[in-house]
Amino acid sequence: MKRITLLVSISLLFFLSNAYADTFTSGSTGADGAFSPTTSTVVQLPADGIFNYTTVNIPSGITVKFQKNTANMPIYILATGDVTIAGTIDINGENGTAGNTGNIAPVPGGKGGPGGYDGGYGGEPGSTGISAAEPGYGLGPGGGVPGSRNLYNTGYYMAYRYAYGGGGGFGTDGSGGSYTGAVGGKSYGNSSLTPLIGGSGGGGGYLGSVWNQYGGGGGGGGGAILLASSGTINVTGEITS
Repeated sequence: MKRITLLVSISLLFFLSNAYADTFTSGSTGADGAFSPTTSTVVQLPADGIFNYTTVNIPSGITVKFQKNTANMPIYILATGDVTIAGTIDINGENGTAGNTGNIAPVPGGKGGPGGYDGGYGGEPGSTGISAAEPGYGLGPGGGVPGSRNLYNTGYYMAYRYAYGGGGGFGTDGSGGSYTGAVGGKSYGNSSLTPLIGGSGGGGGYLGSVWNQYGGGGGGGGGAILLASSGTINVTGEITS
């Protein structure tokens, strides 16, 4: 639902830009020139999150990603001329790190896309079966609740078993986690995407004490992007978040 909500909102911006191309002004100064990558690339987001292009052309087969800035701003792509996206703009959040039985602690959550929020870290078991570190909450206004210890009878002894964290919210509430009822994060924002904001992170998980397992980290929330053109915007590729 996060992706559908975002893409519908982006599509509305495309329609408005095209419908009023004679009067709409993107606000771009053109200072960054033309953006036309010939290979897949990662672009550093400027401090204010704004790109002032003349034209944008992302060919088929080319994927453009963005390196977040320190303020975790969303992406604003402004153009004085036409914007053509036949390739892919990828602002997905990262997957959380999988749980493990090693000595990695805490297991980190996935990084959010530009303007999105990180997932919570995974829980750390203790050798006595009592958690040494509880899993973390997903970050952001709709961060998912972490999984919690779930005591059960193995038939031979009592132990704590795995519990999933709740998903991050955005356009809808996040899904709940299994086994311990960890709730998903609450929805937030509005249909006009004002202010522009990304998705929240999922809660971290707890695997259990039977095999001294570390829980997995929650996934990162998707980023946020605005495209504006004083000309036309034509998308035959993908914008994924």
